[in-house]
Amino acid sequence: MRLDKKTQIFKNLKAPKKVFDECWRLIPENMVKRLNCNDLTEYLIRHILPTVSRRLVQTNAYSVKPTIRREIAVA
Repeated sequence: MRLDKKTQIFKNLKAPKKVFDECWRLIPENMVKRLNCNDLTEYLIRHILPTVSRRLVQTNAYSVKPTIRREIAVA
């Protein structure tokens, strides 16, 4: 049974479905056609996943571990 690229990458990435769908939307279509599964997974891990995961943590108001925010003290 041969899996399509999207399912193979989802299995290799081991990320939640919501995060994977967000990452998949940001990949250009010509890259999906041109690259093989391993290269596409590597591209997702290095370039897209860090930005998506950071954005999801910052937008989640009810997160268990809130992001650390720097407070600027005015003297």
